[in-house]
Amino acid sequence: MKQPTIERNDVLMKQVSAFMNKHGTRPPLPHLIELVRQDGAIEKLHNSELQRQKRKNLATGFVEIIVSVSRREVEANSIGPLYGRLCEHLWDKDTVTVHCQQVQIVIDGYNEDTRELWEIPEVRDYILTLDRFFPYLFYFAAIPKKEHWHINSPFWLMIPLCTINADAAGVISGDLFGSFVKTHFAAMNEIFDHYHLDAADKDWNERMSSEILAFLKHAEQDV
Repeated sequence: MKQPTIERNDVLMKQVSAFMNKHGTRPPLPHLIELVRQDGAIEKLHNSELQRQKRKNLATGFVEIIVSVSRREVEANSIGPLYGRLCEHLWDKDTVTVHCQQVQIVIDGYNEDTRELWEIPEVRDYILTLDRFFPYLFYFAAIPKKEHWHINSPFWLMIPLCTINADAAGVISGDLFGSFVKTHFAAMNEIFDHYHLDAADKDWNERMSSEILAFLKHAEQDV
């Protein structure tokens, strides 16, 4: 499995990578949040006026957050910049709440490539690496409205396409798909459990899970 490129000043990536190399798995969510809160660069981002305004706007349902990933970052398998941005969303309960289903991730630089993004090897490596470090995108990523399911598929839809091995016809087996969904829903539930979200949020979690599953099954049929 391809290793991520870690920038010299990327403290969080170094710490998480060291943990994964030692234990063979990602840090538990409480430990990751502790590392995030100890990271000076992420703390500065979290407390910036821009981020405070974004959280205020999100709380009123005003905007979604769009995060761009450059082709250079993809080709270098440098997930650190995006990883730090995503981990900032885990900072506390209020931050987690307002960012739920509000993040759109866009990969730039491949407009002239005739292949689907998930068919490009370096994109597959990038997404596979990001998913290994941050399996919580089902919670944070924006879901398109049902009438738009046929266009502008979200970034997280590429995760199963890039991480589950399909057969020659591009078909994903039911067992592999089921295992993938179970693993990522479990990661999403970690957030609900860690921040002790109330019963109303639990009901919302079930509805959100149903909506994600319906979209994934719809998308799988179109691959």
